[in-house]
Amino acid sequence: MIIYQNLKPKKIHEDLLDGFIRNQTTYRVKYLEDGVLKEKEDQFTENWNQSRLREISNGMKNIVLKGGKLIVAKKKGKVIGFACLENEMFNDGYLNLDIIQVSKPYRRQGIGKQLFLLIEKEAKKLKAKKLYISGHPNIHTQAFYKKMGCVLAKQINQELYENEPLDIHLEKELK
Repeated sequence: MIIYQNLKPKKIHEDLLDGFIRNQTTYRVKYLEDGVLKEKEDQFTENWNQSRLREISNGMKNIVLKGGKLIVAKKKGKVIGFACLENEMFNDGYLNLDIIQVSKPYRRQGIGKQLFLLIEKEAKKLKAKKLYISGHPNIHTQAFYKKMGCVLAKQINQELYENEPLDIHLEKELK
């Protein structure tokens, strides 16, 4: 059974993500050219080691301490998915979905969708009009966001763009 929890800062420790498997091999990516999403071959693999997982845990705790939200999916007490929402509004109503991930063995089971829907609810409670997503260019990641109703961002957050210039910057209107 998978349990979804909205974590408070005191429940977010640096070992929160120990055992989480972030392994993704990309073969094709989306890229933006002249306002049109295109696709090309690009092969690389990303793995997060324990140090990176702890860095992410600490970063998410800082976001929650500032009023953001962290929702985790747990199975047998271990985090198998998570989504973190910042609390700093920009561009007249956008909130940044800082990160959303599902551990490799648990992908394609609806966990990412459930996390996304729960984060949408939290963003609405915070009076956001839109979610902003700086999404990995992997074609499968982009297909997920499209399925969730995301479109190319109408207003680019320059700071986020400079941090991840190869990402596809998306938004999701909240109704």
